[in-house]
Amino acid sequence: MHIWKIVFALSDYANKDKKTKSPIYRCHSVCRAMKAVVPEVEVIDGHYLGLRWRKAGTKRRLIAMLNCNHTWLLLPRGSIVDLYPVGIIPNPLLVVNRGKYKPFGGGLYVKDRSVTKKVMTPAMWKETQIITAYARKVVKAQKEKEPTK
Repeated sequence: MHIWKIVFALSDYANKDKKTKSPIYRCHSVCRAMKAVVPEVEVIDGHYLGLRWRKAGTKRRLIAMLNCNHTWLLLPRGSIVDLYPVGIIPNPLLVVNRGKYKPFGGGLYVKDRSVTKKVMTPAMWKETQIITAYARKVVKAQKEKEPTK
């Protein structure tokens, strides 16, 4: 089953939640749910980097590097799949993670295991379990639709 099909089904699921009017999942939980149904991927916690121009007191501009806690998937051959990219629609994104363009893609993702301790609260684990259960239903339904070989 393709990761993209599962992600699109999850986005439909999130959009059905009329009470919250917002997605009921975050990158940390949806990546862990995906790992449960696509075991060959690796879940990576860390920081996503961004830049902001800051005006100094003179005509010079300074660049400030920002980061936020983030979670993404690493494919077996090294590419990144960002299921819930920061500040970007649509999702998911396939991100190059080697070669001369790595600084503009995978270089913006920095692994940091300390993020796991910060983000994986009991509430996040519960959210992950809910999404995992739904993802497993999606995979099962898709397999039932596939013709037998």
